[in-house]
Amino acid sequence: MTRALAPLQEMSHERECAIMMIDHHNKLTGANCMDVIANISGSTAKGAVADSIWGIYREGGKTGAKLIVTGRDVIDQSIPVQMDWSTGCWQRDQDAEGLKLTGRRQEILDALEVLGQQVGVTEIALEVGQDKGNTYKRLQDLVSAGLVTRSEKGGDVYYSL
Repeated sequence: MTRALAPLQEMSHERECAIMMIDHHNKLTGANCMDVIANISGSTAKGAVADSIWGIYREGGKTGAKLIVTGRDVIDQSIPVQMDWSTGCWQRDQDAEGLKLTGRRQEILDALEVLGQQVGVTEIALEVGQDKGNTYKRLQDLVSAGLVTRSEKGGDVYYSL
């Protein structure tokens, strides 16, 4: 699989274009049921070659779904979508987009207000007393919701309100 896909990836990089490959999810359940990389059907080499992976997940009996995006140079996102049956296209579900501002997310927003501009995840985690991994995940949710901005300088990542 790597021998088949690597030349396509190289070509897309050389020509600065996207190549989209559409595939099916496997039948994972439990903790990995919405892990876009673990859900790639067949060879794991498909996920290793891809620069970004998108997956649409819909729970049985529900009309909406989630478009989950992950990759090397993209911010991980979970975007609520709804099928528009008149066009046959998935559309962003604006009504479901309101981020639930949990107490832990609010602590991060409060910390950013106190710490000021251009703060790293480690400093934020220390300020709020949360572990760095969870702080990072919550920051990405806040960035996706437009409540926090993310910037890079010299390979370092900073957050601000």
